[in-house]
Amino acid sequence: MVAPVYDSRVSSGLANPSFFNWPKHATTELARLRPEAVAFIIGTNDYPIVSGKQVECSTWAADYAARTEAMMRLLVGPQQRTVFWISPPIVRDTKMAAALRQIGEVQRTVARRFPSVVWIDAYSLFDDAQGQYASRIVDEQGKTITVRASAGKVAASRTEGTTACTSNSL
Repeated sequence: MVAPVYDSRVSSGLANPSFFNWPKHATTELARLRPEAVAFIIGTNDYPIVSGKQVECSTWAADYAARTEAMMRLLVGPQQRTVFWISPPIVRDTKMAAALRQIGEVQRTVARRFPSVVWIDAYSLFDDAQGQYASRIVDEQGKTITVRASAGKVAASRTEGTTACTSNSL
């Protein structure tokens, strides 16, 4: 039996730890919860890093990869727990969407270094057949379903954050 714990911080990301420090917070929460698995969605609020608004344009990818690797290493821990790392989804704004695609690719590259990290491409999960933003998609049964809340946000998740699954016996 699992007991999910939802933990999020609106407008947070990895690129600006002075706003919210995910590694510091995760260290405390991992020790407290001792999860068997973690689901972590991050990156949507990091899009300004791609444009050079937070770091030098030429170094953003290396900087973000280092932050991503440190976070993955922390979440995996010495016990090699399974981490479901969920990339940022596609958004309506095309410039922001392009930045999020790049962030997702950095995350995917880093995730390949960790056998227990399962990288989930949320960008492609929430686009249409042409790879464009979609508020409704066709599911596996051929039914059209709504996948967005208002303002182009993904209906299932509106903030950056983690869900840690722990055993009820803890």
